[in-house]
Amino acid sequence: MPAGARGGARRDDLATEAAALNNMANGYRAQDRADEALATYLAALEIDRRTGDRAGIASGLNNIGNIHRARGNLDAAEAAFQESLAIRRPIGDRAGIAACFGNLGNMEATRKRFEASLAWSLQSVAISREIGDRPTAAVALNNIAQAHCQLGALDPAQSACEESLAIRRETGDRRGVASSLNVLAHIFLLRSLPDRALALAHESLALCRETGDETRAASALLQSGRARLALGRADEAQTDFREALARATRAGAAEVIAEAKEALGEK
Repeated sequence: MPAGARGGARRDDLATEAAALNNMANGYRAQDRADEALATYLAALEIDRRTGDRAGIASGLNNIGNIHRARGNLDAAEAAFQESLAIRRPIGDRAGIAACFGNLGNMEATRKRFEASLAWSLQSVAISREIGDRPTAAVALNNIAQAHCQLGALDPAQSACEESLAIRRETGDRRGVASSLNVLAHIFLLRSLPDRALALAHESLALCRETGDETRAASALLQSGRARLALGRADEAQTDFREALARATRAGAAEVIAEAKEALGEK
């Protein structure tokens, strides 16, 4: 076999290996096995860098950044997202750019920089709408809802969240539905409607239990506990908060762990 043909076959083999590793990592991530997911994404990224697969590198960096963000490693998350964005901009990958903008918006929300989060997320949803990428638009709309919520603008928060929820229901994104329900529950809590918040939190929790999503289940339990506190059911609220902490700890979800500890009066 000529050397060039051997080199091409080797690249194909490496590409197949990287794809298999990414699929394996996606499975680990769906099971909240963050350490294994991160290690496997990094192994795939190393192969993509060796073969010069820029699309694979950009996609892998987004996945790695999302794990870093969930674990509270925000500088590492930002570096990954920005490197991914730097690859995608020159090649005109608008779907990838929108995804990067959404991830940066989510990261800024984790940093409690909600105006910056809103700015990134609005750019993401604008591109997503132009190209018809509804799942990415739904992610950005959920981020927009959370940012508006934190900035005290409840009407646009609810509008964005309900649009995100509608897209996710239509596209069958059950984990996304659970996430949007959690945000909507928070909005109704801020509107002093704890009964509605509690119902939404329990709908989210039921979905999370079906899908095995520990992180979103912990968030739903936090909303449930807050709603129960508002309804004067403090003992039940404490039970929710303790379960939220246990689930978030298993998932390694740093932000949710901190919120659960705060709800329990722990440092």
